[in-house]
Amino acid sequence: KLVPTCPAGAAMRIFTGAPLPNGADAVVLQEDVRREGNAACFTEAAEPGQNVRQQGEDARAGEILLHQGSRVRAGEIGLLASQGMSDVMVVRMPRVAVLSSGDELRRIDEPDRPGSIINSNAYMLEAMLRDAGAAPTVLPIVRDDLEALTEALRSALQDHDVVVTSGGVSVGDHDLMRPAFAAAGVDMAFWKVAIKPGKPFAFGRHPDGKRVLGLPGNPVSAFVTFEVLVRPLLRTMAGDRAPHRGLLRAQLAATVKQTRGRDELLRGRLVHDTSSASLASFVPVPRRGSGALPALAGVDVLAVIPSGTGELLAGVNVDCLPLFDSPGQSTSPFRKGG
Repeated sequence: KLVPTCPAGAAMRIFTGAPLPNGADAVVLQEDVRREGNAACFTEAAEPGQNVRQQGEDARAGEILLHQGSRVRAGEIGLLASQGMSDVMVVRMPRVAVLSSGDELRRIDEPDRPGSIINSNAYMLEAMLRDAGAAPTVLPIVRDDLEALTEALRSALQDHDVVVTSGGVSVGDHDLMRPAFAAAGVDMAFWKVAIKPGKPFAFGRHPDGKRVLGLPGNPVSAFVTFEVLVRPLLRTMAGDRAPHRGLLRAQLAATVKQTRGRDELLRGRLVHDTSSASLASFVPVPRRGSGALPALAGVDVLAVIPSGTGELLAGVNVDCLPLFDSPGQSTSPFRKGG
């Protein structure tokens, strides 16, 4: 339709989103106008440009809408759609295999048997991988057998960018994951990290560049090592320039003991005092064991408790790593070395 012309000193009725009539230079909200016959009476004088969106106001020709490395979420999709961009080049989601080992493990849909436990790590890691922007594949449980583990690793490396294993990386007689790494051609870059929980963590590379990460079998250890070591790797592979979640500051709500030689990632939640402008309080979970799954329910942050031989008293400020999205960082918040 042709755009109508509004003579000087006149007014025309239009609706939200309509083009401005030729000759008009302002829009007055309908609720601020009273009609008297053919006259429009305004409660206040209109100003040029009032309630008018200028062409190019949102984005000018040639302006960069999204920088390389930007995450494409709901807002970014809306922006791209508004400019008629239905196809954009993105980084492919990392394909990640989850490989669990242990004669004692069973799927959630398998009947119980004496001495068995449900492979809860697989379900937890699958959810964490999706949250990190990866495409997970949970592989069948592998028994504690070196040949079977080696073949499972080789097969997983063929179709995936990363293999995340659960269990078998410690020093027990049935901890066969590291020998399986070697047998599958994976070059071990390091084993053991100075954090609690999660000390027996392994990282290696296959000759084709694919990564293999060996997580501890204890659920809390697997959870923590994934958050601080695996998730940033996957975010980097996905093109994220700020792969580490930003730290928050909080006050300890209770005195906690330090661990000699290892920083502890203590699970807990933040409690905000709406009546005060002070920092939020970090309330640690009552159970600190690496196998206590209830210690993961309701947790929203990991507090960084520096290594030491004493205590951190209640009221001391600590850094907290949120377990939800917040402005990212380009570098890891944890110091290098043990």
